[in-house]
Amino acid sequence: MSLIGSDKLIRAFHRLGLTEYEMRAYLTLLNKGESNASELSKLSGIPISKIYDTLNSLAEKGWVLIERGRPTRYRPQAPALASEASKIRIEQELTEYASLIVQELNPIYERRNEKEKPEVWIIRGEENLWKNIRDVIGRATRHLSIALPYIPKDLQLIVLTIASLIKEKGGVIQILVGEDVDYQSVKKLCEELEVRTRDISFGGGVISDSSEVVLLLMSAEEKKPKLGIYSAHAGLTSLAKAYFDMLWSTSNPLRPR
Repeated sequence: MSLIGSDKLIRAFHRLGLTEYEMRAYLTLLNKGESNASELSKLSGIPISKIYDTLNSLAEKGWVLIERGRPTRYRPQAPALASEASKIRIEQELTEYASLIVQELNPIYERRNEKEKPEVWIIRGEENLWKNIRDVIGRATRHLSIALPYIPKDLQLIVLTIASLIKEKGGVIQILVGEDVDYQSVKKLCEELEVRTRDISFGGGVISDSSEVVLLLMSAEEKKPKLGIYSAHAGLTSLAKAYFDMLWSTSNPLRPR
């Protein structure tokens, strides 16, 4: 193997964060096994004025081991260990960068999104309706009111996860299901939250923090929702919450039959 290595190897070194000098110094050490800075400078062609900074940087990145003495000697780390150390370091840096971007820019996005978001829109199709319901439930932080003829299993898991976070903050979760819902099908919800039942064959809806709502529109003959309304309009969400409270007050706890 040549000192410089193949084009693929050079690209791999660069992707793992090594400079040209660092790559040459490591490959030289790998071929020689051990060296001091002066010898390594001659063998690798790295200027003596740059060799110490290069070796110290390699040591910080986990590619070189330093043996203190007179003179100080340097040994290459095993390629598997060295490349894994660089991989972990890069992953940590990427995670930090991603977190920083979200922290700094998400408020800007949310402010603009709020300005551009229409206050009311029509939702068509069962899949789109459940997606919007999941999204609205997932954004709840303080108060969540749910009135649905039935609650699919995947949605129950989301509700339980969000509910635990809301309860930690002292918030409120209210779940209202249709009279035809079997206790066993929502048993986990009943064990963790207050679940009531009443006739809601018209469709129902979900209200998150009294700031946004999805309303399902169904006829008595329909088995699955196909049409709904989303709104972040304060007046409409307040009206929906008042109507939900009326339904809640005239409902009964869901119990085993």
